[in-house]
Amino acid sequence: MKVDRVEDIDSLSIAELIASLGLDAVKRQLPEIKAAAQMIFKTVTDDGRVFTFGAGHAQALAMEFSSRAGGLAIFQSMNLQDIREEIRDAYWELRDSQPERIPENGPKVLDHHKIKKNDLVIIASQSGRNGAIVEMALECKKRGVKVIGLSSSKHSEAVDSRHPSGLMLGDVVDLSLDNGSVIGDAVAELPDGKSICSASTVCFVLIAQAINAEVTKLFLQNSLPAPLLVSANLDHGDKANSPLKFPAQKIS
Repeated sequence: MKVDRVEDIDSLSIAELIASLGLDAVKRQLPEIKAAAQMIFKTVTDDGRVFTFGAGHAQALAMEFSSRAGGLAIFQSMNLQDIREEIRDAYWELRDSQPERIPENGPKVLDHHKIKKNDLVIIASQSGRNGAIVEMALECKKRGVKVIGLSSSKHSEAVDSRHPSGLMLGDVVDLSLDNGSVIGDAVAELPDGKSICSASTVCFVLIAQAINAEVTKLFLQNSLPAPLLVSANLDHGDKANSPLKFPAQKIS
């Protein structure tokens, strides 16, 4: 979307555009979304664990799966903060993109969470280019860990990899999904050439919830109790969630 005059900035149109990008990504990839759900369901029913990871603002995808009202207690989120010796404020954490460019940080996160064979890792990255996420996916393959990757196809195709191998996230995962966002993520170009309003968070969240629905369906279709989470801010939330393991395993 190009805005010719500052006066023409239309917040509703921008919001509708962002929502449409995410919805289109879901509609185009229903087979892939169902395949992702099958991978997740098989992992859990085979006593494996499911982890989610996103560097920078792609953390939104990891957080959307984990400990979410209406979600499933089978996901555990990972974060680059997990391996920092000195934890920093969220503002600085998200502003600094250097840690996600360092390849060895990917395996360090896996080691911290003791990721092992038969587990599954979901990795989100808008660009799919940075060293840590590519190395994380490569290390998962070495360990016999399945990987689902989510990134923007348009963004990934427009930039070079920052990993020594020259590979992108989509090149090294078992299943790759396009989040539908645009090159550079910001969707509205202003008269001075700069762009505003990023789409990837909304796109990631819509895909995550579509996968969540499909995984829940698989539990129910197989006559298994879906370990669904209730909002902790409902009066009965704590009681409803207390029997659930985090992440839930050995569903039977």
